[in-house]
Amino acid sequence: MRVAFRVDASVEIGSGHLMRCLTLADALAHHGAASVFVCRWLDPRQQALVQSCGHRVVRLPEVPEPVASPIQPPHAAWLRCDPVLDAQHTAEVLAVERPVGLVVDHYALDAAWERVAGVHAGWLAAIDDLADRSHDVQLLLDGNAYADADTRYDRHLLRSGTARLLGPDFILLRAEFLAARAAARPADERDRLFIGFGGVDRGNQSLATVRACRDLLAGGVGADIVVGATFPGLSDLRRELESHPAYSATRLHVATDRMGALMASARLAVAGGGTSVWERMCVGLPALVLATAANQVEALRYLGQRQALHFLGEAQAVSAQDIGMRVQALWQDAPALARLAAAGQDLVDGRGAARVADALLSLAPQDRHA
Repeated sequence: MRVAFRVDASVEIGSGHLMRCLTLADALAHHGAASVFVCRWLDPRQQALVQSCGHRVVRLPEVPEPVASPIQPPHAAWLRCDPVLDAQHTAEVLAVERPVGLVVDHYALDAAWERVAGVHAGWLAAIDDLADRSHDVQLLLDGNAYADADTRYDRHLLRSGTARLLGPDFILLRAEFLAARAAARPADERDRLFIGFGGVDRGNQSLATVRACRDLLAGGVGADIVVGATFPGLSDLRRELESHPAYSATRLHVATDRMGALMASARLAVAGGGTSVWERMCVGLPALVLATAANQVEALRYLGQRQALHFLGEAQAVSAQDIGMRVQALWQDAPALARLAAAGQDLVDGRGAARVADALLSLAPQDRHA
């Protein structure tokens, strides 16, 4: 039994789509399903990560970038390929692989692509959190929390009968976060600051945040900074950490496999949006959050209203002084930290990947040649 994933990762796209597909592939493996990742854009180190988890990777050929069309999805440029050609290439791979199903996680792909690419897959599922384009699939997964979650896909974006898995009960988190949740230290023993803005962090918000928190760190607080293997600002960040004695208790982690444990030992996080929001909530880590992409704002604002995190705003609009002041104030406010941690854990129990895997493998194959 084989499941295919169509997903890419790049500086522009980030690594979050790949990581959540990898999490789902690992959950499917517990049911005996093998996974193949069909990718056009993927860093060699990310490809090695997928393969180290026991999954195969099939690379689509590089092609000249197309001329933009106004009728394509809003994020069509992220594909860097004509979507019709991409669908044909994917269909050719699936004709050989013959998977029981195809999961597509790509903001640049929509129903038109799915109808062509999925002809050799038994069932189709899409992972989305934008609700900005149509899908022709049997199952739609959006694990984010929104005020209009029950209706945001009702604008003729899905065909009749599409199953919907909506909300944090279905968020895709690796097993390490459930384990970290169970093993987390008591709040009064968690004494480190966590800084993390995704694997790519192309705006180098990690560096800006370290500088903003220098006074707190100079007072003896230890910090853990997490970045990915493809983080483009690594040299600048390392130079900063080596330049000042305030950072003597600060540790830099590149492509760590201890993310859950690091979060579970931290008192407070300053971090970005995306999947890591749910990882922090699962382990009970309160956070001051900056949106590093416009498509994160709606969900972060809603979670802030739910008092599950403190949303500071879009990263480019928040000053270093404001970040520093907010961190200092919240660091000292134990009751507020406890409320944030409890609200987050109430929303996210860490079992979403297992629920999604069960739902996918219960789908009946559909004749897409009809």
